[in-house]
Amino acid sequence: ALNTKIENGQARLQVLQQEADAQQERWQTADAKAVALGEQDTQLQQQLQQLQIWQAQHSALQDLANEWGRWESDIQDYLEQQQALQQQQAKYEQLQNSMGTQQAELNNLQKGAAVCLAQEQQLNVDLQALEQQADAQALADLYQQQATLESRQAISHSAVTLAEQGLALQQELASTQAAITASEQALQQAHTQIEQLNSQQAYQQGQLQEAQQAFNRMQAAGQKTARDLRALLLPEEPCPVCGAQEHPWANKHLEALEASVTAQQARVEQLMSEKEQLLSALSAQQSIVKQAQQEQERLVQAVRRMEASLQVLAEQWLSFAFDDKPAWAALQSVDITRLQTQKAQLNVQYQAIKNQVAEALSLQTQMDALRRQRDTARQQAAQQDANIAALDKKIAQQVSTLAAYDERITELNASLLKLETGLRVPLQAVDNWQTELSSAGDEFLQQLRDSVAKWHKNNQQQNQLKQELVQIKQDLAVATTAAEQQQQHHQQLQQTLQQHKRQQQDLFTERQQYCQGRSASAYAQELELQLQTAAQQKQQADADKVAANHALSTWQSTQQHWQAEQQRRLEKQDAAEQALQAELAQLQLTQERAQDLLQKDAQWISAQEQKNAALTQALQEAQADLKIGDTHLQAHQQQAPAVEEEQVIAELAQLHREQKALNAARENKVFLQRVDDEKIAAAQHLQAELKQQLHLYEQWESLNELIGSKTGHKFRIFAQSLTLDTLLSYTNRHLQEFAKRYILQRVPDSELELQVIDRDMADDVRSIHSLSGGESFLVALALALGLASLSSNQTQVESLFIDEGFGSLDQETLDIALASLDTLQSLGRKVGVISHVPALVERIGAQVVVAKLGGGQSVVTIKA
Repeated sequence: ALNTKIENGQARLQVLQQEADAQQERWQTADAKAVALGEQDTQLQQQLQQLQIWQAQHSALQDLANEWGRWESDIQDYLEQQQALQQQQAKYEQLQNSMGTQQAELNNLQKGAAVCLAQEQQLNVDLQALEQQADAQALADLYQQQATLESRQAISHSAVTLAEQGLALQQELASTQAAITASEQALQQAHTQIEQLNSQQAYQQGQLQEAQQAFNRMQAAGQKTARDLRALLLPEEPCPVCGAQEHPWANKHLEALEASVTAQQARVEQLMSEKEQLLSALSAQQSIVKQAQQEQERLVQAVRRMEASLQVLAEQWLSFAFDDKPAWAALQSVDITRLQTQKAQLNVQYQAIKNQVAEALSLQTQMDALRRQRDTARQQAAQQDANIAALDKKIAQQVSTLAAYDERITELNASLLKLETGLRVPLQAVDNWQTELSSAGDEFLQQLRDSVAKWHKNNQQQNQLKQELVQIKQDLAVATTAAEQQQQHHQQLQQTLQQHKRQQQDLFTERQQYCQGRSASAYAQELELQLQTAAQQKQQADADKVAANHALSTWQSTQQHWQAEQQRRLEKQDAAEQALQAELAQLQLTQERAQDLLQKDAQWISAQEQKNAALTQALQEAQADLKIGDTHLQAHQQQAPAVEEEQVIAELAQLHREQKALNAARENKVFLQRVDDEKIAAAQHLQAELKQQLHLYEQWESLNELIGSKTGHKFRIFAQSLTLDTLLSYTNRHLQEFAKRYILQRVPDSELELQVIDRDMADDVRSIHSLSGGESFLVALALALGLASLSSNQTQVESLFIDEGFGSLDQETLDIALASLDTLQSLGRKVGVISHVPALVERIGAQVVVAKLGGGQSVVTIKA
């Protein structure tokens, strides 16, 4: 309880101490504020005194500052009028200088116009001389002569080429025919030799057969079976084999028989060798005959081709039309030389005409250049005339402007004198105000504004300082009272704080007395219990530490084990992947294909196994068929029928004859095909020429359709339609200036009729008869302007007269039409209007007025 009281007392003592410190700070703050207010009052007194001194020194500004709004406006007007006067004088001097420059430019333009006129006259003289020279060489006649010579030159070139080709073909044809004759003779000789060889072969074949039969008999007589049979023969008894009663071989010796057999065998072999030589010679002669026949057929086809080519060239030769053309059958090298001479002469004549055409074209080019120069000089002269007129008009306007500037300068001088008289009263306190106002101007006005503003600001500051001094005196009295109150409150808090300190000291004394009555054993027991509890807690912490270290070592060993196991598994996986790649390479499979196969289901695997089984069975069947075929082949080879050599030779000869006939038929077909190809090429060439002629016919037919009438009506309409199209293009340009609503165009499938497109009505097509009176006038005006633009391409149209029609226009359309005419006038054209509309009388300055006098007489007056 004592401790609680002591703690509460300390807390209360601390709170009281804080309140005492805060109250002391408030007291010090209030005292400092009172001191600061006193110092501020002294400073404001000094500032008020300084402002009163400055106002006494500038008392001359009082009248100007009191009515500053009025005098500032007058001063501003004075400066503005003075600046306007300077500007007017500068413009006056600049305009005078400009007039001098323009007058000099006008003189130069007049001189340039005279030079352009002289150049135009000289160019006209030169152009007339060139035109007379060009008339002597009519370009159309030269073109006609050139075309004629080109045609003759082409015919001559084609004739020379054709004659050379024909002569070469005739020579080649003669040599080919001679070769055919020689080939026929050689072929006849070869056939004679073949017949001789065939007869020799027949004779040799008979001898060979007799020798072979004798040799066979001798061999049969020398065999063991024949000797046994001879031993059984009895004189004058028939032979059991042949039935003969005579037995010439019964008593012959075997040695003589063997010698005869050897001699007969040698004779058979010699006859066989001679037969082979005859067969070789026969085969060689047949090859020669075949080659000769092929060469003869080739030459015959060449002759046919050359004859066909000569026939084509003869037909082409008949199509040429020129003088002294020799007959195709009697064409000689002399004729070709003469044709080449004619061709060279035509080339010379063509070159001469070509040079004349070049000279005529050069003259035409010079004439065109001179015409362009003349037109340029004429345009320059017209432009200079327009510039002279514009400068005259501009100089007249500048003279009028100078008069206006002079009048304005006089007015400004009078107004400045009046303002200066009014400003003398308010500015009399300012030294040299007239000089400063004239020289400095805006700077002097700004100085006056600053001085007046400072005067007003000084008055405002004095009033404000006076109000602040009154407020500071009041605040100073309040602050002094508050400081005294804070001081009293602080003294009271100090007394209360001393009282609580004494109470706290009494509580400390009482607790000390109470603690002195207790023993130290109680404190020792409490400390022993606390030590035992701490020792138990330490043992438990050591046990926990040992368990944690054991668990940590266990986890570390487990981690090492699994790291080694992971490394081993990675190595095993790498080895498996390498083995898999090797197996896939051996099976020629990619990894993606293997993955696709592994993803197949059991049904697909079963189907593949069935396919493999079927393929295996098919392979076994094919192998069995192959074995059977080999067996049949061997049996066929063993049982091959024996064919006689004569039959084979006969069949071979028959096959040669059939092959020869087929080759002849094939070559005949090839020749016919080549002839057909040439005919097809000729037909294609004729088809191309026919197409070209048809195209030319269509062009002439189109021209005939357009302009081919004997009266010239079609051509006239055609030419007028072209001119009308050009006129409509110019007309629509002018319509865009004062009647954008309409576009003129020709009526489709008509000759010269017109129609109107109304753009405001969704491009509706209207008849020109549906236009109102004012619209018809605008369209007619656009057509007239378009006709003038069309005519100006060849002839310069400088004037345009419009007769009536303005009375049908409303005011807006009339303004548009007059604005367009003003534009034409500004471009250098003279526009004359014949009308009685009052609006035109007011708008047009230069007028030619015709007044009736009666009796068929009138008077003409000109109003400028």
